[in-house]
Amino acid sequence: SCGFRHTACITEDGSVYTWGEGKNGQLGHSNTKDLIEPTRLDLSVNVVKVECGANFTIIQDDTGKIYAFGDNRYGQLGITGLDNILLGTQLELAFLKEIKDFSCGEEHAAYVNDKGDVFTWGYGRDGQLCHGDTTSQTSPEKVQIGEKVSKVSCGGSHTAFLTEKNELWVCGKGRDGQLGRGDLLSNASITSPVKIGDVT
Repeated sequence: SCGFRHTACITEDGSVYTWGEGKNGQLGHSNTKDLIEPTRLDLSVNVVKVECGANFTIIQDDTGKIYAFGDNRYGQLGITGLDNILLGTQLELAFLKEIKDFSCGEEHAAYVNDKGDVFTWGYGRDGQLCHGDTTSQTSPEKVQIGEKVSKVSCGGSHTAFLTEKNELWVCGKGRDGQLGRGDLLSNASITSPVKIGDVT
């Protein structure tokens, strides 16, 4: 996975390597140093998925637990009260269980659980959290979509959800047409999920 200026990968044995810019702690090595070569994280878990935001990183281990580190100015790590996290910190939240899919955007993130519920958190000024407003969230909040979701993908200032019915829903800023709705929303945002059509 690639962030703004950092990269992360998983090897076959479940190890995570990160490299690039580290000034926000997004490399997870307990410091803010840049690294010009892939360097293994000192973790005691087997990692199955890694996602990079602009300046933060979220990983999932083989038991389904989620860990986050890096920039937290807008709550994009799902942790309250800290600006940056240098080491992988587990998100100790009751509803972070049975995670089926998750994604990191520029400064926000989202996950889908095994019940088809989708949660978002982080920077929300462009409506990308899909909660009907432009407020940022420091912890995951459920999106009211009315459908079971199977996959989620976060962009810079927008989010897309694929439902179990194979429908694609979007929210956030659409100034470059990224919402796929046939219009350019240069000065407005869609703050609640809208369906843009069936995906085949």
